[in-house]
Amino acid sequence: MLKIEHLCKSFGGLAAANDVSLHFLPGSLSAVIGPNDAGKTTFFNLISGAFRPDSGRILFDGEDIAGVSRSGIVRRGIGRAFQVASIFPSLTGEEALMGKPSGLLLDEPSEGLAPLIVQRIGELLRTLRDMGITVLLAEQNMHFCLGIATEAAVIDKGQIVYRDTITALRTNTEVKQRYLAL
Repeated sequence: MLKIEHLCKSFGGLAAANDVSLHFLPGSLSAVIGPNDAGKTTFFNLISGAFRPDSGRILFDGEDIAGVSRSGIVRRGIGRAFQVASIFPSLTGEEALMGKPSGLLLDEPSEGLAPLIVQRIGELLRTLRDMGITVLLAEQNMHFCLGIATEAAVIDKGQIVYRDTITALRTNTEVKQRYLAL
């Protein structure tokens, strides 16, 4: 289980993560969604060890991993795929999962891809979830998220402004219009 408690990170006077508290159950497929510069990538950078939080805890299987190095995070079972897919153009999905992660962070996995490829990625993510891997997406493609995730947290200006099931999000007109441009 991945549990985030009161996570904070500021850059100068800008709070990129402001008292973020979330939890993700093993084998869940969840999305952290929001507009550009909302704090999604910073949130992933904190979980994956790229940034050290100013305060708060990141618990993975009961261990506080806040401030652990990237390699230490990977050794504990959390894999991450970055937003720019062209960094490793020859890296296959199988190679990315060789460490057999129990958690996988995917930053904008559908960005710039053809609809058929996005559909295939969704199928693969469901398979990973069914294998018991906790999958967490940071995504702007709301239609993609609405089609594959079971729960979502909406982040804006570094704060979680909404958290519920995808079913509830689909019917929440105010949240969709205000934060997701739907």
